Amino acid sequence: MDSSLLQQFRGWINREKLKFNKKLIVFTFFLVASTVFWFLNKMTENYSDTISFPVEYTNLPKNQVLIGELPKILDIKIKAKGFKLLNYRLNPPNVPVVFDVGSYVLNKLEDDNSGRFYILTSTALEKIQRQLSNDITIVDIKPDTLFFQLSSLSSKKVPVYADLNLELKPQFMLFGDIICKPDSVVVKGPDILLEKLESYPTENYTFRNLSETKTKSINLAQKDGFHLSQQKVKVTVPVEEFAEKSLEIPISTKNVPDSLRLKTSPSLVKVKFTLPFSMFEKILPTDFAAEVDYKYIDESTKNLKVKLAKYPHEIHTISFSPRKVDFIIEKK
Repeated sequence: MDSSLLQQFRGWINREKLKFNKKLIVFTFFLVASTVFWFLNKMTENYSDTISFPVEYTNLPKNQVLIGELPKILDIKIKAKGFKLLNYRLNPPNVPVVFDVGSYVLNKLEDDNSGRFYILTSTALEKIQRQLSNDITIVDIKPDTLFFQLSSLSSKKVPVYADLNLELKPQFMLFGDIICKPDSVVVKGPDILLEKLESYPTENYTFRNLSETKTKSINLAQKDGFHLSQQKVKVTVPVEEFAEKSLEIPISTKNVPDSLRLKTSPSLVKVKFTLPFSMFEKILPTDFAAEVDYKYIDESTKNLKVKLAKYPHEIHTISFSPRKVDFIIEKK
């Protein structure tokens, strides 16, 4: 008996669950359907939103070049039906709107002689509107002002310089000037930029582990607004092994009255320097001059400073001693 009642109760529960599930399904169906119909209805209404459009500038003034950059994006506030705006959000525009610069009045900035002009984007609203769908209305465009800096084109010949990093092996040195061939380039560009251009660089290049003279073709640097008569130059870096050498140089005197004789102790200075091996035997004591100056002597002077007045330009890392010497003044 108990078992029969339990089975009947379970059957009743299952029937009730089935009725509830059917009601839930029907309720859910009508809820989703009403939501969809509400959404579709709302999407047929007009809304406003700001969409970013790429922009292409055309028809710049002839014989003029643009300096600097203009905005690559225009943020356009449009009014359209919800479906259209949703499509723009899901598929952002990639075809640029065309901004025909030549069809607008270029307004010159007051008290500005640098060739700067501006255009109010509100004046372009109608022309940009014609490039968009008929079911779209433009409300506003940002930025509200486009600034242009224009300059006439001309050309200028300037020297080329090598922008280099040099890493030399031990016991090797740069010997002589770095040479660029050709040594100059004709640069065509805006007048306002050419006025300040005194030389033109190569691209930065690093020579590593240099132990001999090297020549390499290096590109000239690329700069916005400039066109070059050539794109590369050959750069020669003269390198030679160096040695250390020392010489003794007599100390001469300067500004000594004719009635006096100035003697120094010691009478020689020892000069140490580095130089290329090829110049080792060519550098002689006569290529140097060390001197002291009588005009620096007064009653309190105990010694005189030695000046190295002359030395060859081919040598490097120069040092000499002594830097100061004792002196004796004698009458002739």
